[in-house]
Amino acid sequence: MHPPSNQPSNPSGDLAEAAEINKEDDDSIAKGLGFTVVAITLLLVGAAAVAYFSKDIPQSFKDIKKFGEIGDFIGGILNPIISGCTLFVAYAVWKLQKAELAETRKELQESRKVMQEQTKIAEQQRSEQRFFDLLNLYKSALENTTESARRSDGGFDVLIGKEAVSRINSALSRDIPLIAGFNVDIKQFRYYCGRIDGIVAVCNKSYSYSKTVLLIIKTLNDDLNNCDNYKNLFLNQLTKAELALIAAFLIFDFEGDGYFDVAAKVDLFSRMENGFLRSKIEKLLLENKNSKD
Repeated sequence: MHPPSNQPSNPSGDLAEAAEINKEDDDSIAKGLGFTVVAITLLLVGAAAVAYFSKDIPQSFKDIKKFGEIGDFIGGILNPIISGCTLFVAYAVWKLQKAELAETRKELQESRKVMQEQTKIAEQQRSEQRFFDLLNLYKSALENTTESARRSDGGFDVLIGKEAVSRINSALSRDIPLIAGFNVDIKQFRYYCGRIDGIVAVCNKSYSYSKTVLLIIKTLNDDLNNCDNYKNLFLNQLTKAELALIAAFLIFDFEGDGYFDVAAKVDLFSRMENGFLRSKIEKLLLENKNSKD
């Protein structure tokens, strides 16, 4: 006596095996019926031939009319049998085709599921690759942001990346009191700020970085709209100093107008420090939203 198997059963395999067995049974029945009909027909034809040519059969029995009557009798018997066999074979073929069609449909459904899963995996891989490409672009823009810092001995150090951003933001903070009292519309505000050398210098130094970051955020929002994890992961890379420079770009540069919608949608400045820049950018984003409602 064999011990029970611990391997899980495969319903799909069992169904396929059962369908194959049924198919073989139907084939055997159809072939058997065909052979039976052919054998009976040959047997009757052979018997008639023997009866006609045999010397032991009376001549009166060999009369053509008699054979015609016998043929009609045999035909009357065979016709229903052959018709019934034909109908049974047709039924067996229909049943076989139905089983094959069901099996084909099942295989197509399984193939569709596999394709859908493969498509889902491919889309996920594409999204991941797209995100890391954008992340590398962000790192490159950050590394290309530089600023000089005077040393105590009179020389200068070149700051790169987040250190440079922090240094540029400090310079921006010193000029904020000069513009905090401007109570004019955005066009006039940008005009007045464009006449302040410190503001202009900050905008020039951070222009490429700020625009690149906003383009990345817009791409994440548009191309990877169903992947909030990617957007949140990227936004968490941004420091408060970086957010301040991005806000400055949106406030001082007319090109920033094209990014108001996406900045509001991702709530870009929610982690920014309270102050003039945050109040100003939130006011501009709200005005932009109200103008479109």
